[in-house]
Amino acid sequence: MGSSLKSLWVYLKVGCVAVLGLLLLIVLLANRGYKTDVWLLTQFKNVPTLWLMAVTAVVSVVAFWVLSRVRGLMAQVRRVRAEREEAARLARHSALARELSETERRIDQKLGRAVGGEAGEEKVER
Repeated sequence: MGSSLKSLWVYLKVGCVAVLGLLLLIVLLANRGYKTDVWLLTQFKNVPTLWLMAVTAVVSVVAFWVLSRVRGLMAQVRRVRAEREEAARLARHSALARELSETERRIDQKLGRAVGGEAGEEKVER
């Protein structure tokens, strides 16, 4: 059952691609004799409409590619920044842990001396 659904899905995709190709061919044939005037920072007269559509398509694909690369670059920058902040947070945590360990060691030494000193005094009093 699963393979028949997969094959149906594949054939539906192939059909959609074929329909899109047919529509593209119809648009190209319908516009083959047309010419237009275009203003792109200067006036262009009698530009073939097919060339105008081709240039528009190429510019659109290139713009999409550039924008997707910029988006990927921004995601990488965010990841690097997050990793840097995480490393700084871990460094602060390690420094605080060392400081806490040192403070505990000093407190233990003081308590040991205080307990040891009191025990010595109690022995003297007895």
